[in-house]
Amino acid sequence: MATSDPVGRDPLAEKVDAWWLGVLSGEPGNDHPVYGSDLHAKLKGDILKVSGVLESENARKELEKEILTLGEGGIRRVRVKVEVVELQGDRGVLKQTILAFYTNAAQARMAERHLEGHSGLRPTCSQVLDAQTAADVLKEVAVEWRRELAEGFRKGKSLLLVEVDEIEVFRAAELLEETKSLEVLVLPPKVY
Repeated sequence: MATSDPVGRDPLAEKVDAWWLGVLSGEPGNDHPVYGSDLHAKLKGDILKVSGVLESENARKELEKEILTLGEGGIRRVRVKVEVVELQGDRGVLKQTILAFYTNAAQARMAERHLEGHSGLRPTCSQVLDAQTAADVLKEVAVEWRRELAEGFRKGKSLLLVEVDEIEVFRAAELLEETKSLEVLVLPPKVY
């Protein structure tokens, strides 16, 4: 697993590991750090039962990876009853770009994984940029932010660029603020 900070920690992975440890030790009721209250897991005897609703096949695959990392821990069988329900709801007419600065590329990639794992959030674009790959992005940013972004790149910082539907922008920005972002900037909306 990729590390997210200089001392080799991945805070999201640590939260997920702690959640599974709680499940395996019989602790009730905490929401999964990525899938929230839509996912339930319980160890009954030597059978791990996982159920709930996920909003993408990608989320289901990530969940399966999590379960595979649990090791034995007294588990002899796993029963997974997870339904994938793709969101079909309203989409806005506009898309918005979110820029989030990080100390390094590893932290930016960890934040990108954090967003990808959240059900209901469907970025249309997500990429980690550095000084060489961000020239086009700088053209779209207001002049007062260009200097700040350019200065961040000069200091070796990385930028996570995420495009989301206007309906998802507040949730996505909020999730990025939970990561180790130095700054989160939401650009004005554009028509799809």
